[in-house]
Amino acid sequence: TARIYLDGEDKTSEAVIAESSISYTPLTNLSEGLHAVEVIVKDKVGNSAEANWSFEVLAQAKIQLYKNWNLIAFPINPPTPLTAQSLLDLINSQGGDATQIVKWNTETQSWMTHINNVPINNFEIKPGEGYLIKSNKESQFILRENFVNSSAPISFSNNWNLIGIPYPVN
Repeated sequence: TARIYLDGEDKTSEAVIAESSISYTPLTNLSEGLHAVEVIVKDKVGNSAEANWSFEVLAQAKIQLYKNWNLIAFPINPPTPLTAQSLLDLINSQGGDATQIVKWNTETQSWMTHINNVPINNFEIKPGEGYLIKSNKESQFILRENFVNSSAPISFSNNWNLIGIPYPVN
């Protein structure tokens, strides 16, 4: 016999149990945060074993891109820096066809462009800044990162600024 628990709730009736395995897929999306799993198995002679583990469901944002230019900002604080190239790679790995990311450089008061797979101007993507993304087709991509859940500082300089307003995600 086998039993499986998710966050303390018995999910055995929803699981697929075979002679040497057990699998479970939740019927609905799990909530954001930490979840605990416990599996208890017993063989035909009464020997039992137990396994426990946990995993975390991270927040995600689905971002729509349209063909041509898109003006966007990100409500994220990535645990590792997200660069212009890594963002293009992420978009394109999910079926998109993004070719450029442009940001406004407040120091030089000029545009800074990163072109896909060209090793120059690979700037960091930051919350509070606005970006133009050139896409050859309409697509969506999903960001799974740490969302801004409190106020984020936004720096202004003299002259022109291109900002994005980070917002808390519930």
